[in-house]
Amino acid sequence: MKRVGRSVSWVLLVGAVPVAMFVVMCALVAFNVYAFIESPVTAVKIAIGVVPTVLVLGRGLWALVSKIDSPVHGVPVHEQEQPQLWALVRRLAEVAGTAPPDDIRLIADANAAVVEDTRLLGLISTRRRMFIGAPLVSELSAAQFAAVLTHELAHYSNRDTRLAGIAYRSRRVFVHTLTTLNKDDYLQRALHFLLHRSGTLTLRATTKMARQQESAADEAAAAAVGSAATVGALRELAPIAWSWNEFRDNHLLAGWSAGYLPADAFGGYRRLRASLHGESARLRADPPDDADPYDTHPPMSERIAAVEALAAVGTVRVPPGNALALLRDPAPLLDAVLLDELGPEARTMRRADWPTLIRIGGLDSLTANTDQVLADAARLMGARRRCAHCSTRSTPA
Repeated sequence: MKRVGRSVSWVLLVGAVPVAMFVVMCALVAFNVYAFIESPVTAVKIAIGVVPTVLVLGRGLWALVSKIDSPVHGVPVHEQEQPQLWALVRRLAEVAGTAPPDDIRLIADANAAVVEDTRLLGLISTRRRMFIGAPLVSELSAAQFAAVLTHELAHYSNRDTRLAGIAYRSRRVFVHTLTTLNKDDYLQRALHFLLHRSGTLTLRATTKMARQQESAADEAAAAAVGSAATVGALRELAPIAWSWNEFRDNHLLAGWSAGYLPADAFGGYRRLRASLHGESARLRADPPDDADPYDTHPPMSERIAAVEALAAVGTVRVPPGNALALLRDPAPLLDAVLLDELGPEARTMRRADWPTLIRIGGLDSLTANTDQVLADAARLMGARRRCAHCSTRSTPA
């Protein structure tokens, strides 16, 4: 009953701005119709200011129901190819009190998420997808990885994914309308002022509810695999994200311009992360807390403290060791994830081991501007020859 009440409150909050816009639009149209009945001439004058405002509101509300094209990224993980991973997900979904996803995909990002395709503004679910970051699979222990999976699955059981779609569309309406209102028009300027104030209040309220959803998902993870594994996962998120960005920005594409990619990308990433143990240990001990008041997640320190206070022992038995052990022949799958992230051009690249790649990348960076330097030198030498020739001709006999 509490969950239903929270869901109703969430829908009322996220729908407040679109409903207010619809009421204002109807009121303006009704006022103009009434004016037309009383005085057509006066109604035409009123319409000059009312019609543009109604059109802006109407286009904004159309964003609430129009189709959103969102391409699905990532490499699909089929159950017949990865039965152990799917078996764990099914078991964790059962403990979380929800159905498993229809589709699991690996992505080249240090994050995990679940989405749900819906119809009728989230009332009907059509397909569930789970996205798992390959760096998490590579670096988390199996128990920590299970905590992350349970956290995401709990969003299904709480219907957070359906409500997230409504919230996204509501914010889309809000932003679209604010950016298209004409502030030179007095009526639209007043409407902008009212929408901005009411929208800000709504965003703050929905942020509070979103944080409650995240806390509930953390509790579900701790109940499933224990507080220790859940806290361990929360502490590892920042070090993995930081080291993955460092790897992708400064190492993965070292030979890109020369047409090369590493033959063992994730092996290189794991070695790099091991070498960054000092910074990783600092981030693990003191995870960064976001100060954004509109962040949908509570500060990490609060999340960790709340999970520790539960002192949950967990009910799901997870295999020991690294999460990679849950995958059958993980290297080709992780490589496919990187290729999917880098785009079609990556599939044409040659592969090299890390020492060769570093050497190629170093030589390429040294010779990157050689052609331009030679061209500038040739142009400079040619100019000097012409000047010398001109000086010889102008010398008197």
